[in-house]
Amino acid sequence: MPALLRGGVRQTQRILRALISIGLAVLLGVIAPVLAAARAVARRPAQPCPGANVVPGAADAASVEQATECLINRVRASHGLRALHHNGVLQRVASGQVHQMVRWDYFADVRPTGQTAAGLIASTHYGAHAPKLATGQNIGWATGTETTPARIAVAASAATSVLPRSTPC
Repeated sequence: MPALLRGGVRQTQRILRALISIGLAVLLGVIAPVLAAARAVARRPAQPCPGANVVPGAADAASVEQATECLINRVRASHGLRALHHNGVLQRVASGQVHQMVRWDYFADVRPTGQTAAGLIASTHYGAHAPKLATGQNIGWATGTETTPARIAVAASAATSVLPRSTPC
């Protein structure tokens, strides 16, 4: 008969408590350094987003886009939200909207034809999911240093459109 069973229920319970205590001590000994390292990383200031202060030009489009995404994701992270990721389909919808605003000489969320951002998105493969989607867009106008990704991220976070409706800024 195993030693654990020979001593009765009380002795078995004492042995199990001792094993659990030892197991917890070992587990805490392993986890504590990991938690300390995680806290140190969390306290470390975030690296700057490359291109955050670049005034956009035709040659800088990719770096400006990456910097804007980086900065907006920092705002989201500061509110405990997951990062947004580049989406080619939605990028094409947005680019088409910008092209039409320039071509038709207007500046608005809704096209002169009445088509909304939700309607544009519904015309893609997302259309099947349109009733379940929450859509929106940010448009803005600025010149010079006000057009940098850093300024855009500040404006977007102030508009709270990069955050869910229930998240206060």
